[in-house]
Amino acid sequence: MSGLFGYFDPEGVIPPVTAERMAAVLGCPSDRHAVVIRGQGCAVGCISKRIYAGEGQPIHSSDGQRVCLYLGRLVGFSGDDETPDPQSAACRAFASGLAGERLAAANGPFVVAVWDDARQELSLATDRYGLYPLYIARYRSAVLFATQLKAILATELVSQEWDAVAVALMLSIGEVVDDLTLLRSVRVVPSGTILRFSSAGSSSTKYWTYRFRSEATDFRATAGRLGEFLRQAVRRVCVVSPRVGVPLSGGLDSRLLLAATPDPSKVPSFTWGIRGCRDLRYAATAAHDLKSPHREFEYDGGYLTQLAPLGVWITEGHLPCTDFHVLPYVDPVAEDCDTILNGYAGDAILGGNFINRAWWEAETRPRAAEALWKWRDTQLRPPYRETLFGPALSGCAVYSAKATFINGYLGTEGDTPMDAAMAFLLDNRVRRRTLCGTELMRWRVESDQPFFDNDFVDFLMGVPHAWRFRHSLYIQMLKSCFPTAGRARWDRTGLRANAPRWLRYLSLGAHRLGRYRPFRPLFRSRQVADFPSWMRGPLRTYIEGLLTDQRTLDRQLFNPDVVRRALADHMASVTDNSSLLGSLISLELFARLHVDRDSRMIESRRVPCPLLIVNALPPGGAMGA
Repeated sequence: MSGLFGYFDPEGVIPPVTAERMAAVLGCPSDRHAVVIRGQGCAVGCISKRIYAGEGQPIHSSDGQRVCLYLGRLVGFSGDDETPDPQSAACRAFASGLAGERLAAANGPFVVAVWDDARQELSLATDRYGLYPLYIARYRSAVLFATQLKAILATELVSQEWDAVAVALMLSIGEVVDDLTLLRSVRVVPSGTILRFSSAGSSSTKYWTYRFRSEATDFRATAGRLGEFLRQAVRRVCVVSPRVGVPLSGGLDSRLLLAATPDPSKVPSFTWGIRGCRDLRYAATAAHDLKSPHREFEYDGGYLTQLAPLGVWITEGHLPCTDFHVLPYVDPVAEDCDTILNGYAGDAILGGNFINRAWWEAETRPRAAEALWKWRDTQLRPPYRETLFGPALSGCAVYSAKATFINGYLGTEGDTPMDAAMAFLLDNRVRRRTLCGTELMRWRVESDQPFFDNDFVDFLMGVPHAWRFRHSLYIQMLKSCFPTAGRARWDRTGLRANAPRWLRYLSLGAHRLGRYRPFRPLFRSRQVADFPSWMRGPLRTYIEGLLTDQRTLDRQLFNPDVVRRALADHMASVTDNSSLLGSLISLELFARLHVDRDSRMIESRRVPCPLLIVNALPPGGAMGA
């Protein structure tokens, strides 16, 4: 899987083979190129698929003093109408020195490292939205960094002590927040951030944050303009990577992206789900209406017995294994395309999924914070929440997870509780959890997120929240700009996506009955997967064997009796603990892969980097190409 990695080591405490150790764990079947650049007390490396021009290539400043490597895609800068040459764009954005204003305008997902030979300074930067994770850890006077946590752990230089709060968050809400990882020694660099390291010290600068404002005044005109921006965003991707495909669901995000391509009939689409589910039926109709060549895949409920370790290897344990929906199908997708158009968080940033009256109308930030936590805290039920945590977590329980979550929200900038809630959720639930699904795809293909094109986001942040409530603006954009995509039914309502508003609201009200057990069979087709049943069927032996294995119990992370009770309650259909069990499985597999270093579980699927070029950077700026 493509990755950026390296270290800054001014005092020479890092072993000489460290860069090679980091590179050795990053390879995957689609990687084509690897390079490591060495400076005095510094190494920067990149492994890439070579799909995006300029990615993974050393880019030098005009004065010969700086060299950079970046992972991702640059399509120009905010407001640009045409896609520039990637190398010239990288020189402007990166090699001339990382400046916040230029990085905020740089359009595309990226993470970059710049070595300044004259200053003996290493700079790192994430894009506005953090569309590539960047992990960082300290070792004595040195700093290690990588887009994959496993590369840092491969150095064997950092502590493997669990972060109790991160574990509690995984079990409470199925995700981590802020800069936390499952290990106390490793942190995540925030989105929109520049880090600088030199012998004089280090600094961190936040150069961009979400700023919402209500400037738009014409609802229909705004919807039309958004459609133009979305077409532009999709076109930019298609220019730099012509072999695109779309994972097509029964929702709106993916069909909008397919409809926005220059010629949907040349864009393959893919759908997976359980037999008879809405995703399979509605996506097939949308693909037919848009004339996209379409492939369908029905789930085998036992797929986790083979693929769960690989999924945890890719997502670093930060995603419950019950969300590995895409993993069985990344290989077939890679047969037909190099890049997918990912509907990543379109329904969140555009559709209003994060707009709820409980925090939209909250009088104070603390009230909004409580409402947000209540909305998210559904995974760890009362019978287990106070007694599940074992002695290795020092008694850490849900209260510590809640405090971290709420403090993160309270520290988020925003003029209103709703502004702060949207920014907090986009920067946490989306960046830290939803992005894991993108990482699963990146195992074989590149993944691009057009809804996070700079021009689209900048325009959308001027739209009143009320216009996005219950997908109003989203539906209007679909009707105005992509009418063909509105003919197929929408999985949220079961109606045509362009159905009248009153009928949508009536259907949404009826669907609320699905929360109650007697009515659930009526809405079973909404399910893409069926982990509650699979865990009682084809996955039962695997799950019970893993979670009650002596090796698992000896970690003392969790109370064995409570784990057995949660398992028994689920298997007896007393309650649905599939999400909780999914998090427990991911945590245990993370421990086996990264704490026990039992990488044999994924060795048959991992591919070492195919090529390693080492460029020495001698003092004085005589930098090799």
